[in-house]
Amino acid sequence: MEEVRARLVGRFGPEAEGWLAEVPDLAARLAARWGFVLGELFESGASSVVLRCQWPDGTPAVLKLSPDRALLSKQVEMLRVFALSGRVPTVLSADAAAGAMVLEEVLPGTEAEDMPQTSLPQQWGELLAALHAVAPPARWPLDLRGRFEPRIPRSRGWSSAAPGSTRACRPATPTTTCT
Repeated sequence: MEEVRARLVGRFGPEAEGWLAEVPDLAARLAARWGFVLGELFESGASSVVLRCQWPDGTPAVLKLSPDRALLSKQVEMLRVFALSGRVPTVLSADAAAGAMVLEEVLPGTEAEDMPQTSLPQQWGELLAALHAVAPPARWPLDLRGRFEPRIPRSRGWSSAAPGSTRACRPATPTTTCT
């Protein structure tokens, strides 16, 4: 827990200490309310405390708690929007006021760094295509175009090809192709 404490205090300041002191009680209250069984702590996480748990129906899950309730609420919202893609974990329950959510656990498979490099562009492309295929909800307030359009002219020279390669990548549908 010390690594998690150091990260959260480094990110949120000394006031995170008080929040961290309340985490065991908060986790126990949520477990009683939602009926899950708490498990061990994950030592990762830049903005939250994450605990393995088991949902009442036996589903392996994780409890994610954050002092940044607004960030956690946005994460819940985005996961629910992209749920239709089938490429994000399911939100089993959430409590914005508590800064809490329970997600189905994503069990690690082969990490990208351990996969054949030649297969990665296609797999990343398939993931992005699945996420982009999800239509935003009606009157969706978030739009990244204004945030990224100024960067497009600067990125025209970028390439995902290996250094020294003469290949250049260009947008294509539904994935990025390199020539």
